Formats: sequence, C-alpha cells, structure tokens
Amino acid sequence: MLAMYNGQIGSFSSRDLLLFFIMWELELIPVYLLLSMWGGKKRLYSATKFILYTAVGSIFLLMRILGVGLYGVGKWILKLMKDFFVDVAENEEIIQKGEKNKGSKPYMPQKNSVAYALLITLYRGTTDGTEFMRKQELIDAAEASGLSRSPIMPEIGKGKAGQFGVSSGRDWYSGWSCMKKLIDKGLVVKSSCPAK
Repeated sequence: MLAMYNGQIGSFSSRDLLLFFIMWELELIPVYLLLSMWGGKKRLYSATKFILYTAVGSIFLLMRILGVGLYGVGKWILKLMKDFFVDVAENEEIIQKGEKNKGSKPYMPQKNSVAYALLITLYRGTTDGTEFMRKQELIDAAEASGLSRSPIMPEIGKGKAGQFGVSSGRDWYSGWSCMKKLIDKGLVVKSSCPAK
C-alpha cells in the first residue's frame, strides 16, 4: 500500500512528463500485487488482464510523451483544437502571427562589445543631463569606461592593407563602424552635421 501511495504522490507531484510516466508505471506494480494476492476467484486472470490493458495504454502514452519531448507542442495544437474555441478567426490570426514573428528578434549588442560600450556611455551621458554627445567625446568616454574589449578608434597608421595596396572596407574596420548598425536599428539617433 505504501509503495502505491508513493507512486501516486510521485506521479501527481512530478514536474516533467517523463517522471510522471515512470511514477505512473511504478504505481501499477503494487496494484498488480494487491489484485493477485487479495482479489476474487479469478484474481490472477484479472491482475494479468489489468497489467496488459494498462501496458497497451502506456505504450501510447509513452509515444506521445516522447513526441512532445522531441518535437514540442506548437501551433499544430491550435489547428487541431480550433473548432473548440469560440472565435475561429481570432485563432487563425494567432497562428499567422506566430508564423510571421518566428525569426524576428530585437537587436541586442553583446556584452563587452564596442556597440555595448557606446550604448552604455550614451545612456550614462543622457542620464547626467547631457542632451547630446559629439563623436570624439563619445569615443573618449566609451574608451575610458573600459566596457569594450576592443578599441573603438584604431590608431593612425594601424591596420592591414589589402593585396596589391588596395584595401577593402573590412581591412580598415574599427569599433566605430558598429555605430551605423546602432543608428539603423533605431537605438541611437544621429542629428545634424557634424553628428551629435
């Protein structure tokens, strides 16, 4: 009896499906023993039949649990259950939104990158009451903050020239080049010329 109660408690307090399945199966062993020992006239027959029926049902349960574990639960459940919902058009809208927004994530610069250092420096500057920062002020403040692992502006004369003296844009890349991406993503606003 105690083993059966432990199986019940384990199955109802489990936090994942595989543990639930294991505890459910462990619960059936004491039930089989109870039926085979203290059952009626056909106790062995009924205990064996009980185990066979629950084993067949457990095979389907295990297959579904493994399917959810491997493939997850997604928008297919909404398609299957859409007739049970009140507003079908709303569900179609949710399914279509899920398809559209699947791959779009907002841009976030990595920690210790130049873009990160520039954004944090601009944030600190604007919270101190400064309305804008010029390019050189921003570069000096970002390099002084130590938030970036790489230099923001390369030293003059440093850099690698391309083959035959022709350089590509990638050869002369500096940390300041990420400012264009920050402006394009709308994280930084550039105004006037010279840039503020």
